[in-house]
Amino acid sequence: MRACGERVGRRGKRFSPAFRDWLALPALALAAACGETEGDGAPAPRDGAGPTWTSESQYKIGDMEEGDAIFDIVRTVRVSRNGERVFILESGLARVSVWTPDGRLLFEVGRPGGGPGDLATPTHVYLHDSGFLVRERRRFSYFSADGEFERTANFPGNVSYQGFQIHFEVPLADGSFLGWPSIPLEVDDPIETLPLLLVSDAGTGWSHRTLVWRNYLNETLAYVGPDGHYLAIQPFSDADEYRADPVLGTVLLARNVGGDLRAGEAEIIEIAETGDTVWQRRLRFNPLALAGLQLDEALGGQLNLVGQIEEAAPGIFGRRSHREVVEEGLYLPEHLPAVKDLFLSSFSGEVWIQSHERLDTLSVWYAIPRGEDETPPRRVLLPVSFYAHDATEAHVWGEWRDELDVSYVVGRRLVSGGSRP
Repeated sequence: MRACGERVGRRGKRFSPAFRDWLALPALALAAACGETEGDGAPAPRDGAGPTWTSESQYKIGDMEEGDAIFDIVRTVRVSRNGERVFILESGLARVSVWTPDGRLLFEVGRPGGGPGDLATPTHVYLHDSGFLVRERRRFSYFSADGEFERTANFPGNVSYQGFQIHFEVPLADGSFLGWPSIPLEVDDPIETLPLLLVSDAGTGWSHRTLVWRNYLNETLAYVGPDGHYLAIQPFSDADEYRADPVLGTVLLARNVGGDLRAGEAEIIEIAETGDTVWQRRLRFNPLALAGLQLDEALGGQLNLVGQIEEAAPGIFGRRSHREVVEEGLYLPEHLPAVKDLFLSSFSGEVWIQSHERLDTLSVWYAIPRGEDETPPRRVLLPVSFYAHDATEAHVWGEWRDELDVSYVVGRRLVSGGSRP
């Protein structure tokens, strides 16, 4: 039987033949083999944490009307500083809608297209005090606080990094951009690190310089067929999580410290556009072994994804079974990374980090004060069916999908030391 913890790289590395023995194990056997850790005994930071917070559902946007859900696929949810406006981006509809928390629509912007005010494949919404901007496929569109279209900022042309196109993440106030090289899936050699770049107009043309390097290995999972590559996200990635802040012009990294995940250490670093470190903080967690139910969930999700790919393109994977396709790409560490996900609250001054901890049906987040503040992080328990996007001091906002896979945007009130929902 294959032991847990075979490290598999992003590309070109495969599981041992004993992986098939692991696939055949039932969930209970996996739990025994890999050290099930779910339940009330899930570890807290070794350095201590503040009070445990829970949440309760208070706001729900997206009720059913005449059998149709209001929302398509929600890509981004952001909340204004005062918590009175909720911005919801639906990429498929090329639309940003703005609501009050109690579900009253204020206005909408965008429609598919490339003209002024249109949105072409939008992916993110960023808020600032006087309005908001939307990242599109090749540009950023700026809108006032009331939804009036103001201008666009096209991505710089004729600039690349070692021959690779640059993915422009956010624009800055001085006209420069933060971004990173976009590596095509067809590149066979594993890419271990990528630079986060500041791209500026030097007067004679666009140039770039590196602000910081981030670990990239094991971030993506590429399912390869004879006619193309299909991208997924490694469920247990130990790559650095990062977010760019267009208002402050900074990049924030959350990285798993060292090559041994048993150390359970995470480092949070915020870096200015000058390349200087604004602040940094290290948190130490008790190591968390990869649990049987987590393995089972990850396998089921990836098998479902591969099945959907082949249903849309029959025969795309040749004679290989779905499990063989998953085997070629799935990364399974023996111990889980300290950092699973990350978001920056728009205005509350906190960094929210999701761990791999699970308490029954609850996921565990840590809300960390941003800046030189050694206050212990708040430990926040949220339902696993709730996908957190943004937070104010009183609420956490995100997407929730019901048992019929209908999407809603929900605001959950944060409760200090409250009973579990």
